[in-house]
Amino acid sequence: MKKLLVVCAVVSLLPLFNSCKTPTSPGSGGANSIFFNLRPGSRLIYEEYDIDPTNTIMWRDTVTDSVLATHLIVAGKTNVIAIGSAYPYSNDFAYYALEPNGDLSVLDNNGNVVPPFGWITIPCGSQSTSTWRYDTTIGGQHLYEILNMSGAGIHILTAGTQIFPTKRVKIDITATESESNGQIEILNPTVMLDVSPDLGLIVKEDDLPTMDDGKMGGEHIRRLVSVQY
Repeated sequence: MKKLLVVCAVVSLLPLFNSCKTPTSPGSGGANSIFFNLRPGSRLIYEEYDIDPTNTIMWRDTVTDSVLATHLIVAGKTNVIAIGSAYPYSNDFAYYALEPNGDLSVLDNNGNVVPPFGWITIPCGSQSTSTWRYDTTIGGQHLYEILNMSGAGIHILTAGTQIFPTKRVKIDITATESESNGQIEILNPTVMLDVSPDLGLIVKEDDLPTMDDGKMGGEHIRRLVSVQY
């Protein structure tokens, strides 16, 4: 289940660099809406934490995402950027591309030269609805996921002294996990993603509380706190 969230957000982000174009006005989005100051080596600092049902913070950590490369051609898309995420327990990277209508496409590398998941397009710019399905078996575990994505309006995120208008997408997930021992688990989490049209990146991920064995679980949040050019 955690892998799904990494696919959606790797959580990571999309800074899309393209020096041949001129940024549009704030909040406009679209293919020309780019954060042209980001370059290989730029870093984006996120805080990540869990909140229990009593609204108490259970743990807090800092995650650094780095721009690895820009102007890539990957799996049929151009002007792709690669972002690496350095967690205390693992390292991962993913590819990101901003579509002409401002939607964000994500391709999780998952440790492979040719990523197996395919591009997932998050309808942040269009604020439309879409569905994505994933069906695979890894290490004897069968995983089937359905993502129902829909636009959830315009919001604001403040990171330090910077204010980012965002376009939010709600992702309702149905996931069925079948273990090799025959045990089956069905999960139905909801994720809210905030994408900054001007930066072309995910600036916040909010995994909303869900029921687990009849009890309300906690909430997981990952949000941008600073950008180092």
